[in-house]
Amino acid sequence: MHIQVFANRIIISYKSKRNDMSRDVFISYSRRNFDAVMEIKNQIDRTCGTECWIDLKGIESGSEMFLRDIVGGIDACKVFLFMLSRESMESEYALLELNYAKEQGKRVVLVNIDDCRMNGVFLFKYSLTDTIAWNNPPQREKLLRDVARWVGSGQSVEKKPTQLSDIEKRIASLNKKIGKLTFFKDSNCKYGFMDKRGGIVIPCLWNDIRDFSEGLACIQDSKNKWGYIDKSGRIVIPCQWIFAWSFREDLARVKDNSGKFGFIDKSGRIVVPCQWKKAFEFREGLARVQDSNNKWGFIDKTGRIVIPCRWNYVWSFHGDLAAIKDSKGSWGYINKNNNVVIPCQWSSARSFNEGLARVQDSNRRCGFIDKRGRVAIPCKWSWAGTFYRGYSNVWDNNDDCGYIDKTGRVVLWGTE
Repeated sequence: MHIQVFANRIIISYKSKRNDMSRDVFISYSRRNFDAVMEIKNQIDRTCGTECWIDLKGIESGSEMFLRDIVGGIDACKVFLFMLSRESMESEYALLELNYAKEQGKRVVLVNIDDCRMNGVFLFKYSLTDTIAWNNPPQREKLLRDVARWVGSGQSVEKKPTQLSDIEKRIASLNKKIGKLTFFKDSNCKYGFMDKRGGIVIPCLWNDIRDFSEGLACIQDSKNKWGYIDKSGRIVIPCQWIFAWSFREDLARVKDNSGKFGFIDKSGRIVVPCQWKKAFEFREGLARVQDSNNKWGFIDKTGRIVIPCRWNYVWSFHGDLAAIKDSKGSWGYINKNNNVVIPCQWSSARSFNEGLARVQDSNRRCGFIDKRGRVAIPCKWSWAGTFYRGYSNVWDNNDDCGYIDKTGRVVLWGTE
């Protein structure tokens, strides 16, 4: 009963009251990019006054009913957005959706979400398709403007500043119990914040905006520069950055005019100079960074390199271990002393969660290992998620899905 409730909670929490077939924008993606794609979907929804069609129910099960939903969703859409990533280029279902959309003459745009390069076959087939880089602010802004124009969402921006869309009303309802400030867009396509009663507490002055984190929110001004405001709406860090992200562990990563990454504190002081090709937020006192040679390592909050940039890729530390990819493309794990504690022997690996980490063997089958590197759940699944509250979702060879516990026992199968 618990796992059924758990599974339903995941499905129902994303279920929309709208008819799926009525949506103008269809998003095709790999489930492995779920978190990143949901952030993009939410930004498109709130910026373009639409609600994107996206598979959240397990259409990859391949059942006829869900396949009909896929076909109907593509047939009804005005814009087809393919979330281009290393994973989606290898996703059978995502590629089937892309091919069907092109065959139906839909307006197709490839949205590169992880700065990946198209592989040879994909490049040969789709190189002439419109492509934008989501992490490039001007390209992202142009896509958002184009989508709004393509779906004819001009009516949605004609509302008075105090009139909330259906989506905004649902968000406000969800946040009401915790008193969270919620951003919204006015008739001039500017963003501000409303309180739990729907009253405007921060005027709509900003081109774009992010949720509050650790007392501050990122805002983008009319010159497309980013800064931070407090909950009174006062600018506490001037808008001067090409891009900025939310605060985590008292520091926020920013990108300067050179395109390099660094970190600032809540006074706006540069703590870590903008010298890194890429950087991610701090977790447990360390942040992963990429140097000019495309190698990855970790720095502490003073900017000191504590784990040299020698790895082809790394994931953030969760507990005392982090997944690393060596020069041969194999994955293993290091501790915070930079010692390799689990040898690089896996074709893919993710961070530990609840004591287990998902890995892939040489046959690209997924299983789980413990922190000693021992196989806790054999690599038998075509794909697997991470453990949450004792359970992980898994897919078999037939692309049917369900949930397993930490012993590998199937506790629920078929979550449609």
